[in-house]
Amino acid sequence: MSFSFEVKNELCRLPVQKLCCARAEAYGVLLYCNTFSSTEVRIITENPNLAARLPRLFHRAFNLRFDRQPEPDQPGKQIFQITERKKLDHIINLLGYDPRQNLVLHINFGLLEDACCRASFLRGVFFAGGSITDPLKRYHLELATSHLQASRELEALLREDHFPPKSVSRNGSFITYFKQSDQIEDFLTLIGAPVAAMKVMSAKMEKDLRNSVNRRLNCDSANLDKAVEASQEQLEAMAQRLLKDYALGRLQVAGDVRFLSGDLLQFLVTLLDVTPKKRTKSQWTFLSVAQSIEFQDHAFYAPRPGYKSKSACTLLRNPHIARNEEILLDPYRPVEQMRKHYLGHLTDVVMVSSTMYAAERLGGADFDGDMVKTIADPIVNRCVQKNYQYQNLDNLGNLPFLKIPAIQARVQDAKDWRARFQTVRDTFSSRVGQISNAALARSASRPGKRWKRWPFSPAWKSTPPKAA
Repeated sequence: MSFSFEVKNELCRLPVQKLCCARAEAYGVLLYCNTFSSTEVRIITENPNLAARLPRLFHRAFNLRFDRQPEPDQPGKQIFQITERKKLDHIINLLGYDPRQNLVLHINFGLLEDACCRASFLRGVFFAGGSITDPLKRYHLELATSHLQASRELEALLREDHFPPKSVSRNGSFITYFKQSDQIEDFLTLIGAPVAAMKVMSAKMEKDLRNSVNRRLNCDSANLDKAVEASQEQLEAMAQRLLKDYALGRLQVAGDVRFLSGDLLQFLVTLLDVTPKKRTKSQWTFLSVAQSIEFQDHAFYAPRPGYKSKSACTLLRNPHIARNEEILLDPYRPVEQMRKHYLGHLTDVVMVSSTMYAAERLGGADFDGDMVKTIADPIVNRCVQKNYQYQNLDNLGNLPFLKIPAIQARVQDAKDWRARFQTVRDTFSSRVGQISNAALARSASRPGKRWKRWPFSPAWKSTPPKAA
């Protein structure tokens, strides 16, 4: 796998969210793709992740589908094509061109006024016409197109954003390129590839360190020691910055945030059970099929996720303060046709089985609008899996969870001021704070071991902290 392939894979993991940014990214792809004219759009790629991203991107940006696209998981070159006149006119019109005139490709700066849109545009340019050399060999990033005017205007755009590139023509292509490592790092960070930028930086530091070692044979030993020490301090500073970001929760992981819900298909069955005598024939058919479908144990159903996961995912609530407020669940597979038909459009909802302790394990969550995070990062999932027995949600082999019982409210006379005062007093006498502190203390302890010092808390000795 080439370094360019790795960078594009990292960029493909970014979500397609804002309409303006999606349109700007698709605009960059069109300007630097194989063919973009008033009669045809042709995009050819060998990257399967980019091939999976292009249909979502064009549907979000232009609300249309390709006339020709490859089959999923097709090896080799994959071709995407649009030839329908209405679709082409629609794209040309949205990009600020006149469909009735000859299409002269230049950059419409009106679509790139915001910084986020310019970054998305450059990401699309890199997707279609970008390549980067392995930084361990040399520093070289280039953006190639067959349109001279687009290349010149791209150079002007980069200079405006303080990225002074160089340009050259080669074999009928017009190339904008960088050869400075710091410029390449900043460009990759701008388009959304910080991991690749870190690899370039690490390669630079590795080269510098190797050069320092080679100079040791020809230079004074004391000078070499200073150079090595400075490099080590720089690496340590970088490591400390990364550690601080991780400690503060500045982690970019694959996942989404959704409303927590029980199985809504079973909810529809319950609604039909209310009026058994008034059911139509179609309702009887629906009920018989739906009753035969049971929500899978230890699974969650999130329609149209923005990530790919073949293993269990982590579900968390905010705030997440204790180890017994997290859970691992498997993606719901395979999804029944009825479930897809009635619930497949609920992209803001994650469903769990109502008969499991999934909601209780999420800090006492319920189904009245609570939001949970679904994380598909394998490292995070492995860390969570260490805290309890996977696919076992009871309290025997896992950290116990707390379930606050509901108390029947007392009916008081609204005209009695003493009763009103007592109601307010009862409201502010809740023990939720004490229970939360007890849960945090329980999660931080291990049977048979003393209490340990937390990095951001006072020292705990042999007794747990008192409840607030």
